[in-house]
Parts: sequence; structure tokens; C-alpha cells
Amino acid sequence: MHIDDITVIVKCVLHGTPAALDLEHHGQYSLVLAPVIESVKLKRVLIDGESALNILFAKTVNDMKIPRLELPPGNAPFHGVIPGLSATPLGHITLPVTFGTKDNYWTENIFFKVADFETTYHAIIGRPALAKFTGIPHYTYLMVKMSGPHGVITLRSDIKQAFSCEAESCEIAQQIEEKDGREKIHEESTRVSRKVIEHSLNVRDDAKPIKQRLRLFAHDRKDVIKEELTKLLAAGFIKEVKYPDCLDNPVLIKKNNKW
Repeated sequence: MHIDDITVIVKCVLHGTPAALDLEHHGQYSLVLAPVIESVKLKRVLIDGESALNILFAKTVNDMKIPRLELPPGNAPFHGVIPGLSATPLGHITLPVTFGTKDNYWTENIFFKVADFETTYHAIIGRPALAKFTGIPHYTYLMVKMSGPHGVITLRSDIKQAFSCEAESCEIAQQIEEKDGREKIHEESTRVSRKVIEHSLNVRDDAKPIKQRLRLFAHDRKDVIKEELTKLLAAGFIKEVKYPDCLDNPVLIKKNNKW
């Protein structure tokens, strides 16, 4: 996605034209709105018509200065908010949610689960809330329509916020993946006794060092070495050092017909 495409989408949505349909990237952005929840306007609320839950994140609760003691505890775990992770909610809370303008708005009391996940969104509005508002999301035009006291309320997604959330979500996902990689490597390394994985060489002080000849590898083996080194560097298990001469050659061992 290029910045020119984003500019085109922004213009299309702001002017209410269907030109966004002509873009090959339509439908790839999230539907992000800015409702008022408990008298606070939250600019990063994800509208997810496939979610069976309405979720308010712990950081948002803290920013709204809602005491944790006001949250009745929850014990039913849920899945799918963050890929690969499940969690037990910190509690639940019912708050007034308002969509629309000062001339035409609708408020409903919405039941939220409070989740302690690291995320770029303030909250997630799922099917239960959309059904209560009789809201209809349209992911091509990135808008939601619902009935109001003075006619139809049309809510358009904030494209810039959606793009920022997507970019920040990718960064968070990468950080989580790197952290998991470091923890996995650390766990695997601590399973083996240090007596097995550490050794020392009794080298004579007057011994003359012998430099190994630089070994060249075929392309398939180079790719394997590069991939493994990238994982170890990302996990923080090794670090890069620079010397004028080659220190040692990597050794590849074939397992199950794979390097």
C-alpha cells in the first residue's frame, strides 16, 4: 500500500463517493470510529462485526480513571483478540456509548469485557453492540450506518487512524514474536547442563595459532545459515562483532534430509 493509495481512499471516503471500489486494496483497512464512551471520546475504537465480544482494554480503563475495584471479576477466558494468545478478563463493566453528532445521536449502555492486552486500539465494538445500535458496517466504504432520532446516522472511518493502528499493530506483533523467540531459546538453552554445553581448551601458552581457510557454501546452505543467524540475532542470543580476519567457519549438520 502506497501513500498515494491512502490519499485516494481518504478523498473517496470524505466525499462519500464509491471510487474506493476501484482500488485493489479496498477492504484491507480496519473500520475505526471515535465514539464517546462514558463522556470520553475515544479515537481508536475498532468496529469488528465478527467479534462476539465488546472489549475495553486495560490501558483505556486506566486512562479513563475508572477504578479497578469497580470491575466485577471475570473468570471465563476468551481467545482471538491477539493471534495465538488467550486471556482471562480482568473484569467487566457496562458503560454508555454514544455515536453521532450533537444534532443526531444515539446512546446505549454497552457491556464490555476488560482485557489486559498490549494493543493500539482503545476498545473493540463487536456484534452485541452493533446489534443493540442496529448498526450496519460496510467495509468497502469503511462506514457504519444506524438509525437515529432524526434520521440515519452515518459514521465514516478515520483512515489515518486506521493506517496508524495497522502499522503500530505490526510493530507490536513483531516485538511479541521476538520476545517469544528469546524466551524459547533461553528455555531450550537452560534445559541442558552447563557442563555439556560449555567447554574450555587447555592451550599451551607457546602454541602458534592456525587460521582456518574460509569455507564457501552453496546457495541453499547460505540461505539456511542466514535464516538461523537472523533468528538468533532477533532473539538477542548472539550479537554481531567485526574482526579483520575470519574467526571460524559455521558447521551444518543434516537432519531428516534438511540442513
